[in-house]
Amino acid sequence: MNGKRKGILFILLSAIGFFAYKMNGKVKKLKNVYDDCIAFTGKKITYDNEIFTGESMAVIFSGVEIDLTNALLQDEVNILDIHCEFSGVSIKVPKDWDIVLEGNSNKSEIEDKTSHLNDFVNNPKLIIKYNLSYSGVEIKN
Repeated sequence: MNGKRKGILFILLSAIGFFAYKMNGKVKKLKNVYDDCIAFTGKKITYDNEIFTGESMAVIFSGVEIDLTNALLQDEVNILDIHCEFSGVSIKVPKDWDIVLEGNSNKSEIEDKTSHLNDFVNNPKLIIKYNLSYSGVEIKN
């Protein structure tokens, strides 16, 4: 390898190391705020006849699938708090749940594909609070 290639390789590896260092610090900060922190991986979370009491998670450079179709809500109103950066999240919910979306998105999309067949007056309510950057969230039945 000549000197110019070694220099380029050194700069490239230094940039990768700096990025890894910064991301590690960010993940540590998010772990102090959220119940679960998912970074650089994929994860499937399923509540199968389990009680869902609410959850908060940070998702960074990852993909997450949350299946709540067989979940039981502890209270009439429960909160799912999601922070996403460069990620994708898919959430499956029962048809009789009322879904309420609250949050901010930066160059991101949150899509509610649930069927709104009932008036949701006495149905269980799931509030999804979100903070998205370059991410996508899909809610479906």
